[in-house]
Amino acid sequence: MGQTTSVIHLTRRGPILIALLVLTFLFASVHILRSGTEPLRSLSSRLRTSSNTFLTANDDKGYDYDGLVPSGMADTLAEVYEDERLSLLSNIGFNQDSEEAAVRTRPGGLDPDFNAYITRLETFVDEWFGGSKHYSYLNKMLDRLVHAQPPPMREQEFQKNIISFDKDGRAGVPDEFAYWDKRMAGQGWNVEVGDDESMEQWFNSATQEQAGREGIDGEVEPEFGFGDGVGAAKWRTLWDSLQRPVLKADLLRYLLMLVEGGLYTDSDTAPLSDINLWGTNAHHLTPPTLRVLQRAMRHLSKMPIPGSELESETDFDEDSATNPVDEVSLGIKNPRVALVVSVEYDVGHERQDPRFGYTRDLQIVQWTFLAKPFHPVFLDVLETATHDITQRHQSGKGEDSWQAILDGTGPGPFTDAVLRYLLIQYGVAPSQLRGMEDGALIGDVLLLPLHAFGSYLGGEEDWNAHDPSTRCVAHGFRGRWKGDINFEERKRKRSGNITFKERRTVEKKPFSFFENKQTNKQTNVVTTLQ
Repeated sequence: MGQTTSVIHLTRRGPILIALLVLTFLFASVHILRSGTEPLRSLSSRLRTSSNTFLTANDDKGYDYDGLVPSGMADTLAEVYEDERLSLLSNIGFNQDSEEAAVRTRPGGLDPDFNAYITRLETFVDEWFGGSKHYSYLNKMLDRLVHAQPPPMREQEFQKNIISFDKDGRAGVPDEFAYWDKRMAGQGWNVEVGDDESMEQWFNSATQEQAGREGIDGEVEPEFGFGDGVGAAKWRTLWDSLQRPVLKADLLRYLLMLVEGGLYTDSDTAPLSDINLWGTNAHHLTPPTLRVLQRAMRHLSKMPIPGSELESETDFDEDSATNPVDEVSLGIKNPRVALVVSVEYDVGHERQDPRFGYTRDLQIVQWTFLAKPFHPVFLDVLETATHDITQRHQSGKGEDSWQAILDGTGPGPFTDAVLRYLLIQYGVAPSQLRGMEDGALIGDVLLLPLHAFGSYLGGEEDWNAHDPSTRCVAHGFRGRWKGDINFEERKRKRSGNITFKERRTVEKKPFSFFENKQTNKQTNVVTTLQ
C-alpha cells in the first residue's frame, strides 16, 4: 500500500515539479546572461554551511532529513533566489541612504546585505540563547533564512494565546479589555494579563533561567537544566538592570512572541472584528518571481526520502501549485502567514495628519501583533534592543526620556526589524509600502494598513469603519507607561508609603473610540462586540 501511495504521489507531482524546476533554471539562465544590471553585492558568500549537527542528518544520497531537500539543489535555488532579490531591488532603484532618510531609521538600519543580517542574528543567538532549549529552533530558523525559506513554524496554526501586561494583572486593565474575552473565548483563545510576578515567571520561562517553572498556560514545564547557560546569565543581568517597567514590558513581549508565539496586545486595546477576518482584503505584494522560486523549494521539500514514511495526501495540494487559490482571502487562516502587523504612521499617506512624537515616518504598530514562534523579526528587534540598552548603560545614559524608550526598545527598533525582514527576505523596500489602503501579503507577513490596529487618524477616524478586514483593533492611547517611573516607586504606591505630591496617576477614562460611538459607522462596529 505504501509503494502504491508513493507512485501515486510522484505521478501526480511529476508535471508540477518539472514545470517548477524548468522555471527555476530559466531564472538561473536569465541571471547568468543578464547584462546592464549591477547587483547590489556579490553572491560569493551568500550561502553558509551549518556546523550544527542537530540540524541535519544526511544519508549517503545527500538528503537532509530536516529540510527534505537535496542540499545541492537547495543551495542552487537559494543562490538564484538571492540573485533575483537583488535584481528586483536594483530594478526599482533602491538606494539605502534615501530609504533610511525617508523612514527616519538609524544609519545602516535598511542595509540590504544578507550576510551582515544573518551574521548579526547568529552572533546574538550564540551569545544570548546558548544553553537554552530554544537554541536549536533558533538555529533552524536561521538555516532556513540562509536557504531563502520562511520561519520553521509557519505552516502550523497560530498559538491561541493572548498576552498582555498590567502591574495589577486583570484588576488593573480598562473595562474595554474584556472584549478580548467576549470575542475570542468561543474560539478557544486563552487571555492572560500578567502582573509583575507573572512577568518574572514568563521571563524565566522564555530565557530558560530556571527549570521546572510555570509556563504561560499555567502548566509546569519539565526540567531541562539550562539555568547555567551563558545566555540565561546575560538575560538576567540585563533584566535586573532595568528600572523602567516599560523596558521590561517591551523586551518580554518580544521574547514571548519569539519562543511561544500568539497574540500580544496592550491592556488598553479591544478587538473590533473577528480575528479570522483580519487582512482578508489585502493584496499580494510578494514579487511573483520570488513566489515561484519559493513554491519550487516548498514542493521539492515534499519529495519523499527513499525508505522514509510519506506525508499524508492532505499535506500536498496539487491545485495550489498549478492553479493557486487566493491565499490573501484566507487572512490568518493562510498556513503560510507567520506574522501579522499593522502600519501605525505613514507620513506620505493622504489620510495621515503629520504629527510629532513618532520615531519613524513609516512606523509599525508595537502595541498589537500576532506571530508564530521563532520569527526572525523578534530575534532581530531583541538584538537591537539589548544592544541599545547595553550601550546606554555603559555610556552612563539614563532611561528617563520617553523618546529614548520609543527609539530604544519600542516601535522604533520594532519597525526597523519588520522593514529589514521584508527587504532581506522578499526584496520589498519601505517605499513600496507607502499609502496602502487595504494591506498587503508579503511572503509570510500580513501587513495591515494604517488604522487597522487603532492608530490615530484625527479627522479620518471613521475610515474603513465597516470593513472588518482593515478595522481590527481599538486602542485607548492611555500611555500609562510614561508616568510609571520605576519599580521602587511602584512598590511604594502599593504600600501606600507615598505623599500626594509624589503620586503619579493616570485617570482611567474610556477609549476615545467607544466614547465617540454615537456616529452610525462607529456604532455598527462596536455593536459587533456585544
